[in-house]
Amino acid sequence: MFAFWATVAMVYFGCTFLYSQLFQYVEALRPALGGMQVPLISYDLNGALVISMLVFAGGAFGAHRYLNRGDVVETLVDTETELKKVTWPTFEETLNASLVVVAFVLILMGFLWLSDRVLESIFARLLGLGG
Repeated sequence: MFAFWATVAMVYFGCTFLYSQLFQYVEALRPALGGMQVPLISYDLNGALVISMLVFAGGAFGAHRYLNRGDVVETLVDTETELKKVTWPTFEETLNASLVVVAFVLILMGFLWLSDRVLESIFARLLGLGG
């Protein structure tokens, strides 16, 4: 169910962008259609909004159809089953591993900085730029 709602959220954000672009750049889609408004929110119904709503409805329907196909459902169920088999690290193991990564990054950063300075000095002397 999460995959569906996450997909619908992405389609929604895409449709809001589509609406803003259509409203901004296509002047023929700006005026209200027959003076009609969207119920409950009193928003003018214009061509850009209609197109965006149709794209949203199609995207949501397509996401529903795609995610309810047998092979997709089977894959999601298999993924959930495999995730239940995972042995997740404890907080202490995660902290220790993170500290090792941070220490290695700092050592590598120092090595790269030192290498850069040495090479800068060598090339400055070779090119006669002082250094």
